[in-house]
Amino acid sequence: MFDERSVAALLERYPLRAIDAAAESLAEAARFDKTFYQPDSELLEAWVRSIARLNLSVDDCLPAVQSHYEERSERITLADLIRGARLIRKDRAEREKAQQASALNGPRSASPGHREAIMNQLRARSEKAVDIDMIARMDPPPTNLDDAWRRLNQSEAEHWTKNRVAKAMRALHDQRKALASV
Repeated sequence: MFDERSVAALLERYPLRAIDAAAESLAEAARFDKTFYQPDSELLEAWVRSIARLNLSVDDCLPAVQSHYEERSERITLADLIRGARLIRKDRAEREKAQQASALNGPRSASPGHREAIMNQLRARSEKAVDIDMIARMDPPPTNLDDAWRRLNQSEAEHWTKNRVAKAMRALHDQRKALASV
């Protein structure tokens, strides 16, 4: 079908993945369409060039050929192949993205205990952010842990533990240190 020199020349200029995709696509078309012409090295190179430029693979191209012949009786062209391969690649990417999102989100029907654990984690993160913000907004800034703890307990209706204030002050210090190093 193709002479060794023409394939060797293609290997010097194009990725093997594109050559495989073009050769397999042309062979698949010939299997579906017995009147499909015997492809020569020039036709192969034209298909390889386009497939390489669009970074298509055998996984994109073969289903495009199959789909073309399932829907139409006319001979497949390079334009038909590329249009079909792009649709297949887009559909695959959307399915993979949906699967990843589903895996990250987990099952929709989480148990009440699981939902409660997630809500507790979110509340803890939210409270820590509020704590840091409250200490950061103190004017003048607290001189030490005892000063921050005393001032927070004077101004707030809720009781602040020293441990809670210490965690917030450490986090605020780490944030400021990170910003100073940038």
